[in-house]
This record gives sequence, C-alpha cells and structure tokens, in this order.
Amino acid sequence: MVKECKPLQHGPLAGAHEVFIQGSWNRWNHAQRFGPTRMSPAATAPGGDGAAPALMATVSIPSDAHVMDFVFSDTAASGEKAGDYTRSLQSST
Repeated sequence: MVKECKPLQHGPLAGAHEVFIQGSWNRWNHAQRFGPTRMSPAATAPGGDGAAPALMATVSIPSDAHVMDFVFSDTAASGEKAGDYTRSLQSST
C-alpha cells in the first residue's frame, strides 16, 4: 500500500503532491543512473514523535560509487516543472 504524500509546505517544491529523486554517482560521471523514482512517506519520521514527516526512496548503489549525486523534482519527466536544485547546484552525499 502506498501512502498519499501530503503537499510539501516549504522550499522550491512547496505544494508538490509527489516528489521524485533522480541522480547518478561519482559527480555525475558514473555510467549507472537512477530514477526518476517516486518518493513515499516514511513509516516513522526520523527524529521520533513530533519530528517533521520525511519522504524516502530506495536506490541500488554500485560497488564503485564514492559519491551520490541527486536532484528532487515534482515530476517524473526530467527537466520539467519545479525542482530543488539548491540554487542551481545538485546535491551530493
């Protein structure tokens, strides 16, 4: 069962009913990419009771990946509609 995502209230994706993540590895230089993948509400908010709700997605990590590069958007189509690009920079972790 997929829970419905409540609209986001803050940031570039405020009002979005769906959030997608897409990305790659090793500063976008890896041959393997992932997404766009629809994120779903976490069963339990990180931080426990009273914490802000969170979204989650599962991706497979290649064995030679050192850095995860990703962007969030409100559509599964690349390059369309609103996105959280952190002031034109993608996120890395």
